[in-house]
Amino acid sequence: MAISGVGNFEVDQENNTVIIPEGEVIEGNLTVRNGDVDIQGEVQGDLTVINGEQYMASAGQVAGNIEEVNQVLSWLWYETKELFSNLTPDQED
Repeated sequence: MAISGVGNFEVDQENNTVIIPEGEVIEGNLTVRNGDVDIQGEVQGDLTVINGEQYMASAGQVAGNIEEVNQVLSWLWYETKELFSNLTPDQED
């Protein structure tokens, strides 16, 4: 399991799950590869789960987008999209 993001989350290696406890806030994006995510607290950015699932408690919140990538083609599309979004500067009107 690989985790990209910063915050007070717990890692349950036995169940291969990242847990965001109730009352905790992850500020920014969170990406979890090859594991599940149990959201009891809050994620202030986007949540991406690659080859896993996300579970949300009734109190859990994600301010951004939630994206689950569970197939090879979807994963390749996600990686390609991320590469190009990082190479393309934001355009302002």
